[in-house]
Amino acid sequence: MRLLHFDALGRLALANFRGKTIPPYAILSHRWSDSEILIEDISNATYKKKEEGYRKLQFCAERAAQDELQYFWIDTCCIDRWNNDERSKAINSMFQWYKDATRCYVFLSDVSVSTATEPVQRSDWEASFRASAWFTRGWTLQELIAPVSVEFFSREGHLIGDKASLDQLIHDITGIPLAALRNRPLHGFSTSERKRWAEGRITTEEEDIVYCLLGILGVSMPTTYGEGQESARSRLQAELEGASNAPSIIPFSQNHRFVGRELQLAELEAKLF
Repeated sequence: MRLLHFDALGRLALANFRGKTIPPYAILSHRWSDSEILIEDISNATYKKKEEGYRKLQFCAERAAQDELQYFWIDTCCIDRWNNDERSKAINSMFQWYKDATRCYVFLSDVSVSTATEPVQRSDWEASFRASAWFTRGWTLQELIAPVSVEFFSREGHLIGDKASLDQLIHDITGIPLAALRNRPLHGFSTSERKRWAEGRITTEEEDIVYCLLGILGVSMPTTYGEGQESARSRLQAELEGASNAPSIIPFSQNHRFVGRELQLAELEAKLF
């Protein structure tokens, strides 16, 4: 895992923590634009030329500093998207990376708040918050569910609220159960229910509507762009069936009839996908 930070000379740099203890870090959730900072822009020190991407990077860096976090992570410039093997491994690790983050900042580029004072009034942002495209994207589902701390900001950087204070509103927008928004372990929800959370969401690459569910469903598999959505969905189903058919580690007991029935229901549920 690579993390962004400022070196001793105040220059933006990437630190690779592969095989090392990962320090506390902040993580950004956002929608991609046509002007995103990539890993090569960091290496070449040309990142300031991409105005929109740099505004988000600067926002994330400043919020992390306020939260006394030296390191922060942004997907566009911490992953080498041209390296297929690295991208596949990153996609399978993404849910855990968001879950392990100390803070998750959601930058809502289509929510504007003109006031310069905080806290902002709900009437200033609720309509645009409800209509934000952030809630329609496939990848933002896990970015909402995985972290314990999720904070929402307007495009000006004003804090709107967090996942805890806005849980009822987010539930109304997404249909995701309040228990999930309140960080109940995902194994407490059925596989079919978790799949439904992604219904109606969209992704740029057709396969991503399947890949974005890997962490939500607790499975891993290689990503193959170009295989098509149906092939990706079939492989995901095979992974789910393989997991449900794995030998049970639950000891035999007087309640074995109930355990067996639960396993049968789980297998039947997987076949419905």
